Amino acid sequence: QQNSFSKVLLWEISNTGFKTQNVIEKTVSDLYQTVVSIMLESSRFFAFLAVDIMDRNLYERANDCRWWALTSSFRKILSKPQRTAADIHSLEKVLGYINGLYTVYDNLVVFDRQGKILAVSNPDYSDCVDTIIESEWISRLRGTRTTQEYVVSKFEPSPLYKDKPTYIYAAAIRDEDDMGIVGGIGIVFDSQPQFAAMLQDSLPRDADGHPIKGSFTLYVDDDMKIISSTLKEFEVGSEFTVHPNLCKMAAGEDAFDIAIHDGRYYAVGACSSAGYREYKGRNDAYKNQITALIFIPLGNAVEIDALIHADQSFQHNQFRPGSTGNASKEAREYATFYVGQNWFGIPATQVVQATEPLNIRAIPDTPPVLQGVLQYQGNVIPVMNMAEMLKTGADSLPESRQVIIIQSTANSPQFGILVSALGEIPAIEPEKIKSISDIFFCKSNSPAVGVTRISSDNDQNDMLTILSAEDLWQKVNVLSLAREAA
Repeated sequence: QQNSFSKVLLWEISNTGFKTQNVIEKTVSDLYQTVVSIMLESSRFFAFLAVDIMDRNLYERANDCRWWALTSSFRKILSKPQRTAADIHSLEKVLGYINGLYTVYDNLVVFDRQGKILAVSNPDYSDCVDTIIESEWISRLRGTRTTQEYVVSKFEPSPLYKDKPTYIYAAAIRDEDDMGIVGGIGIVFDSQPQFAAMLQDSLPRDADGHPIKGSFTLYVDDDMKIISSTLKEFEVGSEFTVHPNLCKMAAGEDAFDIAIHDGRYYAVGACSSAGYREYKGRNDAYKNQITALIFIPLGNAVEIDALIHADQSFQHNQFRPGSTGNASKEAREYATFYVGQNWFGIPATQVVQATEPLNIRAIPDTPPVLQGVLQYQGNVIPVMNMAEMLKTGADSLPESRQVIIIQSTANSPQFGILVSALGEIPAIEPEKIKSISDIFFCKSNSPAVGVTRISSDNDQNDMLTILSAEDLWQKVNVLSLAREAA
């Protein structure tokens, strides 16, 4: 009768008490999942916004260089076999005027067909005059055939930008008769502040219009090099390693995922550049794959891992073994429980009660497997830490753990085992249990005596390890003696 009562009590704790205890956690978990889903979708949208702002902005740069290459004074002066000081001054004056109106550029340069710089718009770069541009884009520029064509440098350091990385957009300047190329114009994009402003404008905002605390965003090219970032630790030119797979999408594709960085989980949205209008379009020779990434913080990784663990523990207690109505008379009922993600069982007849792990007192100089002692019905009984004994590395939450009181026979001592969560009580035929000795063909010191598979009504199939109460108790005694001998 006592064993029957124990079974009912264990069942009630598992399916009613534990469920009641976790209903708030389950509700919070469901709500959190909804919030995370919304944040993931939001991150993808803001990533699209960031890359779209970039494409639209750089579309204008491609137009500017081609338009200014048509300037009549540029064509006239560069068509001359010899240029006077007045010609150079005229070039500088026009370039300075344009640059004063278009402040997104740090510098504008005009150069001859050999790549020799004739004039600059920014006096800070006067030392570049009469130097030769040796970048590979110069040769590509000479190969252009129409006024609709342009070239763009790689995102790389340039003396035309104080040796900082940037893009230089360039178009050929043709002679007055349109018979050939006589030079070119290069417009040096002020990438550092301009990209930073684009990314800042793309950050997700709170209800007051302020950027969400902890969020950050980046531009990354197809070589995994960072173009710009709102977070200082992601330096321009360094390799992006947090979630590189998000930077390997085809043009125009987007995605989202969850990533961990610096001890925090983030919702990460990514969108690959698709260009704007004809810029980087199907008929444009210029291709440069850029991915915008938005990181929105979800929370501390340790705290979220604990929430996930709690939810998994709750899911464990929702496991429903298949119907045992057709079980044979030889079938034996097993009280099951979890230690971390591992599922164990012990004969239900050996279970006295399950209780919360309150008021466990640690005992000095005892084996690690001995959690402490617990007062139960006027008696002091030892409590074993199953995670320590089985070396599972489980670190269950205190609020989800249970102590199962065990007594193998009426004359045996009672003891408790500290477990992560309670399970169900399936009935199992002896022939369905595979003996550990049959598996390893040798004597084992493990308290495990067998394994079996339990199928649920929803076709779930879990491995259950059967433990022996006698072997559990003996293992503690052996460890205690070994500790004393040491």
